[in-house]
Amino acid sequence: MSGGGYYFWVQVSLAASNRIGKEVVETEHGPSQITFYGNSFIAGEIVAEADDKTEAVLVAQFNLEKIKSKRQSWGGVP
Repeated sequence: MSGGGYYFWVQVSLAASNRIGKEVVETEHGPSQITFYGNSFIAGEIVAEADDKTEAVLVAQFNLEKIKSKRQSWGGVP
């Protein structure tokens, strides 16, 4: 089972963060630019999502009883 499928089956929310923008760092070979692509998200059902243009802080609340009920209806972890 793929990671995404597993998270769906057991109703685990997943948060992934990545900043946006560019940063120049010094290396032994001179300056190097790193690009950060954004698109942070909080998922189970997608409840919050950032784009790749604007800095954002994502905050979400989860109804633990609803999650428990969904898990039980799918035969997931009690």
